[in-house]
Amino acid sequence: MKENKILYEIFHSMRSEYETRGLYELILYLNYYFDTSTATMVELGSYSGQSTSIFSNYFKKVIAIDPWKNYEALPKYDMEEVERAFDKFVGSRKNVEKRKGYSVEVSETFEDNSLDFVYIDARHEEEYVLEDIEVWLPKLKKHGFIGGHDFYLYSVTDPWVGKAVLSKYDKDDVLLFTDGSWLVKCNTTYTFKDEILYIPPLQVKDEHILDGSFPPMNHYCADISKKDKKDMIEDAKKRGLV
Repeated sequence: MKENKILYEIFHSMRSEYETRGLYELILYLNYYFDTSTATMVELGSYSGQSTSIFSNYFKKVIAIDPWKNYEALPKYDMEEVERAFDKFVGSRKNVEKRKGYSVEVSETFEDNSLDFVYIDARHEEEYVLEDIEVWLPKLKKHGFIGGHDFYLYSVTDPWVGKAVLSKYDKDDVLLFTDGSWLVKCNTTYTFKDEILYIPPLQVKDEHILDGSFPPMNHYCADISKKDKKDMIEDAKKRGLV
């Protein structure tokens, strides 16, 4: 019982209820461009599987990649326990494939033009973020998206992810979400005009000018209530993804 309590605590340690909102927004937005229920994605840095579980509710297949090795930036929990939490709470999901290893090495096992979406939440130092972007971009299909977590716009000590993304992409090509998730449409000539498969019922678009640390960015906010989340999960169950 004590171990189960610890694993439960680890599983829920990375994202608060508010922070999970950004993933729901991101999934809703992606459905403007392609149907996630038929799509395959990669998540880099799955940790305990909290975000993996959300993605797996809506994507046909989620490939979760993480070395589950201890390093100084994550001192709170031993990574062996974190991996056990992942295995317990999401490891048995039929549409989740666990790949234990480092991002660059595992990327070599994927064919080019094979993925719909890559979400980067691994090492956050600027050089690692850029490396992940570079090695995974060729793996995306024509309509593919690349994105990730922890793009901070406010003044923080080390806004590595934001610096990395803006050194690679123009700010007008980057879309931000409430939890610090970011998204880039890799083929800028692709349009959703004739490709809409699902439209979220409620949405608000806004542009925020923040403290000057970064240029004004595009910001997406979907009005997601608890009922909306429940309906999304029920829909995923009907499709056999949960």
